[in-house]
Amino acid sequence: MILMIHGMCCAASFWDNYISLFKANGYDAEAITLLHHNRETYPMLEYTDIMDYVKQAESVINSIGGKPIVIGHSMGGLIAQKLAEIGLAEKLVLIAPAAPQGIPVVSLSTLITFSANIFSIIRKKPFIIPFRNAVYGLMNTMPHKEQVEAYQYFVYESGLSAYEIARGTIAVNENMVTCPTLVISGEHDRAIPLRLVKMVAAKYDALYKEYSGYCHHSLVFGQGCEKVAQDILNWIEDKRTCMK
Repeated sequence: MILMIHGMCCAASFWDNYISLFKANGYDAEAITLLHHNRETYPMLEYTDIMDYVKQAESVINSIGGKPIVIGHSMGGLIAQKLAEIGLAEKLVLIAPAAPQGIPVVSLSTLITFSANIFSIIRKKPFIIPFRNAVYGLMNTMPHKEQVEAYQYFVYESGLSAYEIARGTIAVNENMVTCPTLVISGEHDRAIPLRLVKMVAAKYDALYKEYSGYCHHSLVFGQGCEKVAQDILNWIEDKRTCMK
């Protein structure tokens, strides 16, 4: 079983290309839409934190039975780290992951990406990233058509969760993360720059893979993500030659 967890302002639909590939290769694959990531209940995000998302994912895993392969992108990568810490991941894939406590998360490009939302994050209020900021920090290498398509799926995010990430309040004990781990980054990621992702990889002594020409969202959405998904599948199946 492969379980995928999306990042900020997204939903399960961001994983559609991954799900198609995994299912075509005989895997059960499921993507979670995190709590209140919809237009109906998003005001409840004011009271939703990272551990609420972790508990949601834990409940899904318990209902499945057994340990899944857990793949997390961005904020979903931090949630995935917490799941691995409590022993709920057979293998762990972190795609441009948000960093846990002890690794700095703020850079100039990160601040620019979230510049329109800083006040909401400080006040711990739900927010949505404006299109211009999303293009700058999340979708900067994607064709305009894909940027527009991706943004149609954007939803509100928890300011409380973003505040926890920015303050580095979510700790993960790396000694408890014992499963095989792959960490992936995009060369032109402005939301979570390479140097921060490399620090996450070092924390878990993980295999690290960097994708030239990729930005934050092109790793998981659009045509370009098919190569990333295939490489992940090869790693899952222990075909490591593609990762060199």
